[in-house]
Amino acid sequence: MRLAPRAALLLLAAAACAGPPDSRLGSRAVQSALPVTTPAAAASAQSDSARIAKLEAEARALARATGCRQDAECAVAPVGSRACGGPRTYVPYCRATTDTAALNAKLAQLKRAEDDYLRKNEMMSTCEMRTPPPVMVEGGRCTSVAPAAGSRGPQ
Repeated sequence: MRLAPRAALLLLAAAACAGPPDSRLGSRAVQSALPVTTPAAAASAQSDSARIAKLEAEARALARATGCRQDAECAVAPVGSRACGGPRTYVPYCRATTDTAALNAKLAQLKRAEDDYLRKNEMMSTCEMRTPPPVMVEGGRCTSVAPAAGSRGPQ
C-alpha cells in the first residue's frame, strides 16, 4: 500500500503544473495555499540582503591577507551565520597587518544582521559542523587550506 502516497504526490505535482487554477475553487482557496508575500516584505528582504552583502564586503576588506611570512602569523575568522548555527564560512587574514579589533567588530555586526535575517525569514540550513580550516602563507598571502576530499569543511 505504499503506492497510494506516491500516487497522491504525483497527482499534486501534476495539478501544480497543469496551469491556472480552476475558477470554481474560488479565490480564497487558491490564495490560502500561496505564501504570504507583500511588496513591503519583498523590499525588506532585499534590503536586508543588501545590508548583509555590504557588511561582508566591509569585513573582507578589513581582513588583510598580505604581510605575513610564517604560517603561525596567519589566522581565520568566522564569517556570517547559518540557520542551524555556526559560521557560514571563514576568512583568512594576517595578524600582523589586520586590525583584528575592527575585523572582529565588523564580523559581529555581520553575524547579528545575518542571524536577524535568518530568524525573520524562518530560514533553514544543513547542520554539519564547519570547523576553521588550516591556514598557510602562500606567495606572501595567508590562505586557507582546502579541506581533504570527503571532509565537511567550509564551502
